[in-house]
Amino acid sequence: MSRAERLSKFWTRQGIKLRPGISENEIAQFEAKYDVRLPGDLREYFATVNGFVGSEQTSDENCISFWALDEVEPLKEYWSSPVEGADSYFAFADWSLAAHVYAIRLSANVEDENRVIVVLSTDHRGQLLR
Repeated sequence: MSRAERLSKFWTRQGIKLRPGISENEIAQFEAKYDVRLPGDLREYFATVNGFVGSEQTSDENCISFWALDEVEPLKEYWSSPVEGADSYFAFADWSLAAHVYAIRLSANVEDENRVIVVLSTDHRGQLLR
């Protein structure tokens, strides 16, 4: 069983309704739109689970909402406060109604590191927690 399948079962046990996975073509469209390549584990995730149904109101037991790929967007477009390096990060989940947001670094080179960061809103400034 893959990690994405285990994650799907974990959330299903919590009573979370999940969107069905999306096609390789839909993933490729996202990649072409932003000139990035998703890492293999993230591709597998979106092919298995495409976020939570009603992700604006639904969260897991840790108050995290995971978005569908069509909701994922560049951090600089999602987060109004300036964040160092925001050009290369994409918001994909949030905690407690966007009290903070999770973002992943994506690039056109699949070999690049895909660091995940947490962006907090403190004093209306974005901060990175690595």
